Amino acid sequence: MFGLGKKRKNFNGAVDTRLNNEYQIVTDSEANPLFPAPLAYLNHLDQQWNNKLNEHEAALVIACMYFCGCAEGDEREEALRVHERILAVSQFGVAHGQVDEAKWELMRGLCEKRYALVGL
Repeated sequence: MFGLGKKRKNFNGAVDTRLNNEYQIVTDSEANPLFPAPLAYLNHLDQQWNNKLNEHEAALVIACMYFCGCAEGDEREEALRVHERILAVSQFGVAHGQVDEAKWELMRGLCEKRYALVGL
């Protein structure tokens, strides 16, 4: 019971580190106004935790959500940059067993639909 909070804190930190380092998404909404505000970001982390995703899968889902937001918000340059990172990082993750292939295919499909929809 007492270790649950530490596991959750470690999860949040690991996802944040992956978003910043691997996907190269600045998660500080003051430095990156395109990224969700802290409470919204924590809500996204809650959803991934509750869905029992690992840190790699959670980072993928949040990166895809960020990509979709950038694409819809007409932030083409950022959307293209993040899309490239999503493909590279996720393919590595699937190849190394860090991301479930079915989850990757689902997220890839959603990103590709958004990519085509906004004409990137």
